[in-house]
Amino acid sequence: QYVLSSAVVAETAGEWNSRGPRSVSPFSPCAAGRIPHIFAAARLSEDDVLYDLGCGDGRVLHEAASRFGCRCVGIEVDEACLVACREGAAALGPEVEALCSWELADITQLSDSFFFTGELPGREAEPLPAASVVMIFITGHGLVALADWLHRAWRGAVAQGGQGVRILTCVEALDTAVDYNDGVFAETNRQGWEVYRDPVHAKYGVFLVPPCGCTLEQWRSSAPQQIAMSREWASTAEPVVLRGLLTSDDIVTIGAFIDSVAPAEPQGSADDAESAIAGVLFGSGDEWVNAEDAVHSLREHRVTHLHRESLDQKPLRRIRAKLLRAMYKADAFHWNLLRGRSVFIRSFEHHSYEPGGSVADPEHRDDGSFLTISVLLGRSGDCEGGILQTWTSEAWQSHEVAQGDGVIFVSEKRHNVTPITAGKRQSLVMELWEGGVTRHNR
Repeated sequence: QYVLSSAVVAETAGEWNSRGPRSVSPFSPCAAGRIPHIFAAARLSEDDVLYDLGCGDGRVLHEAASRFGCRCVGIEVDEACLVACREGAAALGPEVEALCSWELADITQLSDSFFFTGELPGREAEPLPAASVVMIFITGHGLVALADWLHRAWRGAVAQGGQGVRILTCVEALDTAVDYNDGVFAETNRQGWEVYRDPVHAKYGVFLVPPCGCTLEQWRSSAPQQIAMSREWASTAEPVVLRGLLTSDDIVTIGAFIDSVAPAEPQGSADDAESAIAGVLFGSGDEWVNAEDAVHSLREHRVTHLHRESLDQKPLRRIRAKLLRAMYKADAFHWNLLRGRSVFIRSFEHHSYEPGGSVADPEHRDDGSFLTISVLLGRSGDCEGGILQTWTSEAWQSHEVAQGDGVIFVSEKRHNVTPITAGKRQSLVMELWEGGVTRHNR
């Protein structure tokens, strides 16, 4: 039935379709767990221009623009996919939307100078910015079909005076890709590609060709130096306060979303708290996860896990993008913890504190994470107590923040929230780590 329906689509959808005559590969969305490895393999930064040849629904470029603030260009043969690309970028806010360009084009008809000139056949607007990173996620059949052109364009990006491009492929590598029409004994790598296989990224099917003229050893040895984060170092790393990070409209959006997913009244009780604490101290596996959920359901300090797989996060995409960009920008300027690492969102949480609620453990840290951001959602006068504190050298530092202000700090830094004695405190918290996609709680 699927084969028959696909055949009908191919016959009726017209030439600008992923199953039409111009397509070299069917649309297959990139898995969320692979995207951070793509960015790390490319060593992506704000200064890059990322091309995605066959960008599908644009999810890789949406995430790249959100995190790094780099220019992104999506080339796609499917008109319906480009509609999704534009809608997705718009939903992430004007900053992300302005960074992205979406072009309907047949990649088999691109010129050998395309990576350098950015000129598309029939496009009357000014040329696209020259690429520094090119991503292509297609089957071996399609990759083999494009390999000769890719090699000429890759060499041409340097020959014409540019700095060259890094080529990223997913699932298939340029030096081993085989056209299934040629059989298992087909000749591979006629172009002589040299492909870098990082031990971690290759496990996720992410392979990189360095810029023309850069050897594999040169690429390997030029990897960003990663800071070995320690608790001692974290205690000296100064937090960053961002005033007015979220607008009043953002906060209204968050409040409406929380109201739609959270129970009207917290169900936790003192008995629940005792059971939950016992589970955290002595449990393991699912028991520990359930115990954490029980702790986070208490009225005094209730946590809503916004990254939970069962939640539709679309209403918060713009807010999520703002927090990510703020964290990456602060890191590039102050700590340089994230560059070259496969970084995932460990947690994206709404915290609500009522009298008796706090984070009182003087040794509390977000162990295992790189960076944490906490944004105050309520007005500073909405509660008594509830001051975010971080430990710096030999003293606690109190952060006096207003509604919408964010505090970013190294996650291994000791931090707490002073007890609430009256009123209610609400905040939005995000943590970044290397531990993969989180689908439940932390």
